[in-house]
Amino acid sequence: MFERLQQLPLFQGLTIKELSEIIEWMKLDFNQVAEGTRIVSQGDKCNSLIYIISGIVCSTLSAHDNKIVLTETHDTPFVLEPYNLYGMNQNYECSYSMHTNGSTLVIKKNIVNLLMMKYQIIRTNMLNITCSRLQRVVNENRDFITQSIREKIFRVVCALSSTKKSPKHIKVKMEDLADMIGETRLNVSKELNSMKNEGIAKIKRGEIIIDNINDLKCK
Repeated sequence: MFERLQQLPLFQGLTIKELSEIIEWMKLDFNQVAEGTRIVSQGDKCNSLIYIISGIVCSTLSAHDNKIVLTETHDTPFVLEPYNLYGMNQNYECSYSMHTNGSTLVIKKNIVNLLMMKYQIIRTNMLNITCSRLQRVVNENRDFITQSIREKIFRVVCALSSTKKSPKHIKVKMEDLADMIGETRLNVSKELNSMKNEGIAKIKRGEIIIDNINDLKCK
């Protein structure tokens, strides 16, 4: 129990004694979740920290009036959008479902508030989580003038992704992707075929699969 909690970003750095106090005080809400279960839907209110303790979770993001849908899988431990617990937008950006059987830990927002008031390390951890997200967004958008179609595709995928680690399954029509990056359908088609020939992407009708998003930066 203690080792599992210490792996979670919010509780990293806490002592066994402090974790014991938290377990006794807040009555942790652990749940077993079956494969295929929807945990939250895109647009739902983010009023809890939801940790995926075990199993694999799948996230799906629909954007640009549903013209592009990006799906990712995430290994555990994984927390669902902690940066949206506060701020102007307190809604989930993605839908999350269990890709396998697993378990979750749910911590209500009022409990998170109390934990941050009581433990400085938890305040620091939450600040690090939020700042890391902000820095990632800033770094990805700093150089917004791109030099190639591939770089533009990379930036679109990055903007929609939760992480760069997992494979990306992107459902999008060629003409819609071309509109998003300000290119012609023909040029986008040529670039996608080049990516396919290089083994960077698998191209199906209306779908792009990229195993390693960082490969898009190689050209």
